[in-house]
Amino acid sequence: MHKQTDSSKPLAVGLQEAARLLGISKSLAYKLAATGEIPTIAMGERRKIVPMAAIEKLVAKWED
Repeated sequence: MHKQTDSSKPLAVGLQEAARLLGISKSLAYKLAATGEIPTIAMGERRKIVPMAAIEKLVAKWED
């Protein structure tokens, strides 16, 4: 379940969804998360989520 803002945009998504949004493979998303290039928030021992703000910053950075 995603926490929603007033505009129905999730505040954070799972790594698989982040990979889809960024147009990269799940494998690359997990590698970038492991190196810290994709910032994540731990939700328990196994689940990690990515803030949408971080995804938007990455897209802007990669566009430059």
